[in-house]
Amino acid sequence: MTFGDIYEEHAPAVYRCLLAWSRNAALAEDLTAKQPVIAQAARA
Repeated sequence: MTFGDIYEEHAPAVYRCLLAWSRNAALAEDLTAKQPVIAQAARA
């Protein structure tokens, strides 16, 4: 399983969670899109 596979599997749930917390669709989309960058930085 690649990182891309994991992202594709979990991105919808991450988006829904961020949308519920922020109540802002644009912010939730932006933060969801940044998750791979954040995860990659955390691995370093």
